[in-house]
Amino acid sequence: MRIHLEEDAGKLLHDTPFPDVPPTVSLVDWNRAGVPLVEIVSEPEIRTPEEAASYLTELRRLLRYTGVSDGDMEKGNLRCDANVSIRPSESAPLSTRVEIKNLNSIRFVARALEHEIARQAAVVESGGKVVLETRLWDADAGRTVPMRGKEEAHDYRYFPEPDLGPLVVSEAWKAEAVQGLPELPRARKKRLVSEYGMAPGDAETLVSGRELADYFEATARLAPPKLASHWVTGEVLRWMKEKRISPEDAGSFSVAPASLAGLLTLLDKGEVSAASAKEVLAEMVASGGEAAAIVAKKGLGKIGGSAELDAVAAEIVAANPSQLALYRSGKTQTFGWFVGQVMKRTGGRADPAAVRAALEKALGSPAP
Repeated sequence: MRIHLEEDAGKLLHDTPFPDVPPTVSLVDWNRAGVPLVEIVSEPEIRTPEEAASYLTELRRLLRYTGVSDGDMEKGNLRCDANVSIRPSESAPLSTRVEIKNLNSIRFVARALEHEIARQAAVVESGGKVVLETRLWDADAGRTVPMRGKEEAHDYRYFPEPDLGPLVVSEAWKAEAVQGLPELPRARKKRLVSEYGMAPGDAETLVSGRELADYFEATARLAPPKLASHWVTGEVLRWMKEKRISPEDAGSFSVAPASLAGLLTLLDKGEVSAASAKEVLAEMVASGGEAAAIVAKKGLGKIGGSAELDAVAAEIVAANPSQLALYRSGKTQTFGWFVGQVMKRTGGRADPAAVRAALEKALGSPAP
C-alpha cells in the first residue's frame, strides 16, 4: 500500500444541472481545486467485489475513528477509483487494467466491479481484447461506460514538486503520533467481546461507528451490559434508521445513554415488561421524557400481583369453554393460546412466570 499527497483538481460534470447546457457538453467545477488530497493505493490483491466492499468499509471506518476524514462519499470527501484486471487462472498474468473512476458509494463499488468483471470476461470469451481505458459507472443503467482512453504508465508525465524539500520524520514524532491514536475499530471490537461478553456479531455492529460504540459504552456503564448490547443493536438502531441517523451520528439520537439506561434498569428489575419497554422507548424518542415518568403516567408498570392475574386468567378460561375442552382432552399446546390471551388482556404488562402460575390454577393442572 502507498499513500500519495496531491492537490485536488477540478471536477468534470458530465450530467449538468443546467437546462440550457447541451448534453454533449461537460462543465468543470473548480471549487475543490487546490484542496489537499490523500490518495491511498492498494496492491492488486483484492479478488472479489465483496472483498473490495469490505476493504473500503474498514478503511472508511479507520479514517473516521482517527478523525482524518468524515468519509462522506456523497459529498466527495471519500472517493474510490477501482481498477479491474481479469485472468483465466491464478497462475496466469493479469490482463489489461481498466479503471472505474469516481465511485461515490461502497454499494456502487461492489456493483460496478461485478459488472466490469463480467464485461471483460465477455470481451475475452468472444475473442476480443480488453482496452486500457478509464470508465464511469452509470448507476441508472447498471453498467460501466467509456470515459476516456488511458495513456501508458510512462506517458502520465508525473514529476516531483521542485519546491518541496525532503520531510524527515523522526522516531520520536512517530511514537508521539501512535500514542495520540484512539482505540481503533478492530481492537475495540476485541475488547467489547472480552469485557462485556457479547457476541462478535453484536460487537461488529457496535464498532461500525465510533459514536455508536461510545453510545453503547456510556449506556453499559449505567445498566446491565448484555441488556444494553441487545437494545442498542436492536431497538435503538431501528429507531435511528427510522430517524435517518447513521451509526456515526449516534450522539445526536434523542434518547441519551443515561435515559436509555434508566429504561433498561426498570426492565432488568422486572418493573416493566419487554413489550412495555418498547412502548416507553417510542415515547422517549418522541417526547424526550424519562422512562420512570412515562411508565407512571401511562400505567405501563408490570402486572405481577397474583390476585389480579388470577382473576384475569379465571375469566379467560371461563369465557372459552371450547379451548378448555381441547386442553383437557390432551391438546396441551392450547396452554400457549391461553397465555397469549392473558398477555393480550394485560397489554403485555404481565410477568410471564406469574401468568403461567395463574393459568395453572385456573385450568386445575400444571403447565405442560
